[in-house]
Amino acid sequence: LNGLIVSWNPGAERILGYQTQEIIGQHFSCFFHTKDISRGLPNQDLNIAAATGRCEHEGWRIRQDRSLFWANVVTTPLRDDTGQLRGFSTVIRDITESKRTERALRSSEERYRLMAENSSDIISRHTPKGSYLYISPACRTLLGYDPQELIGHSAYEFFHPEDKAALQQYHESILQNRAIVDVMSYRCRCKNGSYIWLETTAKRICNRDTDVVEEIIAVSRDITARKQSEEALRQQLAAVEAATDGIGIVDAHGKYLYLNYSHIKIFGYDSVDELIGK
Repeated sequence: LNGLIVSWNPGAERILGYQTQEIIGQHFSCFFHTKDISRGLPNQDLNIAAATGRCEHEGWRIRQDRSLFWANVVTTPLRDDTGQLRGFSTVIRDITESKRTERALRSSEERYRLMAENSSDIISRHTPKGSYLYISPACRTLLGYDPQELIGHSAYEFFHPEDKAALQQYHESILQNRAIVDVMSYRCRCKNGSYIWLETTAKRICNRDTDVVEEIIAVSRDITARKQSEEALRQQLAAVEAATDGIGIVDAHGKYLYLNYSHIKIFGYDSVDELIGK
């Protein structure tokens, strides 16, 4: 009742470092940090347990070698047949590693969230079937949607009809961990009904124990301007190739870099390769 230790199991020896003969009769506050002792935490635990039937909390504890570990502590009252309080039972678990993992995960999530919310690219998480679990705020700028408008919807609702078949193949290859291409280019519908070109890289996230795909993470970049430039260049090249005039480009030394079909025919050659570099 006064907090003196009367029983000590092998688990306590392993976690706290004291042999049974060393700890019996000592006050259990010897495991507490000095700051917690000054706050009266040891007696507070006993009082709460006596009053409510249980006291559980997490905090730093001190081993015999004075090293610290993060502990989960459950204290329960022990009563006799008449209900008289006779003492307390304390169960201590060393959760230092799980706490460290939890902090690392939280830090990683915070960094991920900071990166996602400030990126000009769209970062999204999807179910294995393609429904949005999360989409970064960049979707407001690029697509015109608020993130909450997309959560729960399938990404396929916004793909251009002509691109869906190729995207389905890409999706299946990601699920099977044999991506057919590193990035996928396609058209995505904006809230105003127009389409923009996106270039997406996707990666599957699996359960560590079962290797079952739990979600897909995708990073999408707006490449509309690039696509428009490529199309303009393609049209220009098509016009040059279709011209009846012979058109050629030479370098500063007068050597051919490019010739259109009419150019080689005017001079009687059969292929461009005969003149390139001459």
